[in-house]
Amino acid sequence: MHDFRLKLVAGPQHVGRTFPLDPSRSVTIGRRSECTIGLDSPRVSPIHIRLRSDGALWRLEAGQTTLGHTALLLVNEERRTEAELSPGDEFDVGGHRFRLEDDLPTDPDIAALPALRLKVRRGPAAPEKAFSSLAPTSFIIGHSRTALFLLPEVSASRHHCRMRWTDDGWVVEDLSSRNGTFLNGERVTRARLAPLDHVRIGRYDVQVEFVENDAQSR
Repeated sequence: MHDFRLKLVAGPQHVGRTFPLDPSRSVTIGRRSECTIGLDSPRVSPIHIRLRSDGALWRLEAGQTTLGHTALLLVNEERRTEAELSPGDEFDVGGHRFRLEDDLPTDPDIAALPALRLKVRRGPAAPEKAFSSLAPTSFIIGHSRTALFLLPEVSASRHHCRMRWTDDGWVVEDLSSRNGTFLNGERVTRARLAPLDHVRIGRYDVQVEFVENDAQSR
């Protein structure tokens, strides 16, 4: 039987941290202090998700918001209320992305890829001023609640752009946004990112940094 763990692969802080899973115990993720994994973010519900194992599979269930609605849960970027997880599956909890991993060794080539760190240098208020992602995770930026990195002002489209790891490195791709995506002042549809680049997303100026993967969890 494999040992399983959750790894935080994208979010505002502690990216790279791992959480061992005990199949005899259920796991809760949320804002409450009694949750197994606590996330202090206004985007996270008191008990956002529950994770249980039947010994063979891990099953994920959405919790409830403070108003009694079903909490927003995306599994592999698809909206769900429940799901069965396999190693490699990823799910989003209020701007944080977790990956289910087993005890097989991590590919050293993937472990060596640089992580991406974004910092909001200028713009309207946002829930988080910084966001990090391990490679090869792909994520969307915009003002929709389903965007992993939320920029809530409407000058950013709902799904404004995507950042992802490719054979060329980290790239930004515009998603047919209303106001366009600008890299160092030039409008782009797809462009490779470099350290200290500035990406303009609506009224937000976002600076790009690269860091070593193992530096993220410090």
